[in-house]
Parts: sequence; structure tokens; C-alpha cells
Amino acid sequence: TALRFLSNTKGINPSRIGVLGFSWGGVLSMASATQNVATSMGGNLRFKAHAANYPVCYAYNNSAIPNSAFGSPAGNPLTGAPIMIQIGSNDDYDRATAAGDGTGKCLALRDSLPAAERSIVSVVRYEGAYHGWDRLMVPTKVYDPFGHLGADRYDTYARVELRPDAPKAYQSMDRV
Repeated sequence: TALRFLSNTKGINPSRIGVLGFSWGGVLSMASATQNVATSMGGNLRFKAHAANYPVCYAYNNSAIPNSAFGSPAGNPLTGAPIMIQIGSNDDYDRATAAGDGTGKCLALRDSLPAAERSIVSVVRYEGAYHGWDRLMVPTKVYDPFGHLGADRYDTYARVELRPDAPKAYQSMDRV
């Protein structure tokens, strides 16, 4: 709806509109880079580029999650617009344990794509960064059933740590 609105706004070039999302908004930014979702949401309109800060990458191509197809191998080809995923190594959504690597699921998702689609997806790793590193507020831990690869859905009361990191926040903002 926002893409349609902006595309019909005087002074805005519809071929230059990008989308940026954070966390589940990052999931939506990535979803809008797929043909099925883009067509259902915008008809013939497409975003120029997609940026996803700390999306929940394990949610894609996951048989336990309906409508999670991402990329040609899953039957939902990408639109061809570049996708930048920024993820922290300590992100508690995409790692099962505190010793895990939060970037692994995003890298695996990119690497599962055929060469043409893989070439438009970049994954930027922020060493030591937690989920919401650009949320420059007091650190906190929150309960989310999708945390730790969805393990929390099975009564494992693990929490997702949100810890700010000002230098990484500015670095990721500049990169977008």
C-alpha cells in the first residue's frame, strides 16, 4: 500500500523507491522481494531495493511456517532487486544457543539460492552485535516464541537479548 501510495505521489519517482525493515519488518522487506508477494501487494510495482536489518532468516523455506517460500528453489523467485541483509553474530532469533552464530541462517538462505539470485543478496555480518543493535536504548531481554530458532514455542523460556551498539548502529545506517 505504501509503495502504491508513493508511486502515485507527485514528485516521487516510483522506480526509485526502496524498502527498509527491522526485525519482522526485515522479514517483510525480504518477502516483498519475492515475485509472489510483490505481485499480490503491488501488482506491477516493485521496490528498487530491499534492506533488512536483523530479519528472522530461519522463518524462510521452513516447512513449519506456512507461506515461507523464498527464492526460485522454493517456488517463489526473487524480483531481481538487490537485497541487503544486516545481521548480528549474537542475534538470538537465528541461533539455537548462546554459543551459536546468529548469521548462519541468513548466510545459508542466501547460499541456497541459484547463482543469479544469490548475486543480488548480500549478507552483512556484525561481529558481537545482538538483535536490535541500532535500538539505542537500555539493554533488555524480551520473551518471543520465535526466539532461538522457534525453540521458545516449545516451552523453552529463553529470551531474546536486545543490546545497543552505537558504532554498529551508525555503520549499518551508513551502509543502507
